[in-house]
Amino acid sequence: MNNFKTNIRQAALPNEHGSWGFVLEPLILSLIVAYSLPGLLLAFCTFFMFLSHQPIKQLFKKKKNNPYKKISIQFLIIYSTAIIILFAVILSMVDINTLIPFVLSLIIMLNYLIILYKQKNRELIFELSAPFSISLVALSILLFNNWHIDFVLAFWIILLARSVPTTFYVRSKLLLIKKLSAKNFLPILLGLLFSIILLITAALDYNPYLAAVASFILLIRAYYGLYVSKNKVKIRAFGIWEFIYGGLFIVITAVGYILNI
Repeated sequence: MNNFKTNIRQAALPNEHGSWGFVLEPLILSLIVAYSLPGLLLAFCTFFMFLSHQPIKQLFKKKKNNPYKKISIQFLIIYSTAIIILFAVILSMVDINTLIPFVLSLIIMLNYLIILYKQKNRELIFELSAPFSISLVALSILLFNNWHIDFVLAFWIILLARSVPTTFYVRSKLLLIKKLSAKNFLPILLGLLFSIILLITAALDYNPYLAAVASFILLIRAYYGLYVSKNKVKIRAFGIWEFIYGGLFIVITAVGYILNI
């Protein structure tokens, strides 16, 4: 039984814990502020695409006797079938032009698969491509709900304000936890830059001020984590805290949109 559970987990579920948050957060936030049935279906379609990268990853492993090969193929067929069905339904419900961000996301994901095949999935370009591509999917969800392009782009900046500085922060923090050297200034600089941009766009009435507040909270967290903390935290605990901060970012930003503050 334990071997069976292990096989399923290794073949079906991505084990990069941070990627779960980067995938779910933009989809959840976009559905909260611009819910529609096609948007919900696209979110599920994207989630199955995210899940499918695990069996693909297993199949790309260059091993003669891969114990997960057979079950990985099975799960890949299941995920692919769900993706095709969901996308066909979505196509019948929306203007094809609203899917342009989603198509751009697919191109980035294809690039990810190439990187995955070359076994270089820990390079920074990969770590940035995943949240970047999912943020594009979120834009299609907004377009389904007839958002004006100016507000769509402002929302995209909010998503990037969460994912880009966090990617650099997590990378630096993990190095510090492992007692290695890290470039601590870049996550702080990026966090400050995005916070300022969100304040400006909020002043121009393109997004709520609370989005800038949420970004500033992440900036404080990054400063504390890189310059104040003694880095004795366990990696698992660090990951849990990042999930919490991601959830906090969603809640604060969503409240800002709902209450227009």
